[in-house]
Amino acid sequence: MNQGVKQSVFNRFELQRIDGDLRLIEIERAKQLLGITATDEVSAAYRETVAAMVDELRLARRRIEDGTYGQCRQCDRIIRRERLEWRPWATTCTECAACSKLQH
Repeated sequence: MNQGVKQSVFNRFELQRIDGDLRLIEIERAKQLLGITATDEVSAAYRETVAAMVDELRLARRRIEDGTYGQCRQCDRIIRRERLEWRPWATTCTECAACSKLQH
């Protein structure tokens, strides 16, 4: 994503806020993982889900740093702000995500 497009979608303050929010979510999810000690299947599935979310948040933060956050990895269009607010780790726009679901 070029600087001009990036700046039109996210200003510096918004990127810092998003980065801070992602860090807080990552910390909370990591705390949740530490608090789960049960070995049943439900707990194991929850641990895996939370670990995957933490990984996705780390990748989203990396995309913020390298300037590709908010850019669809399939079509290179800008991902709408509402989608990123709902799912900050999204890597595809709504349209590409819908096409992907139809294919699976």
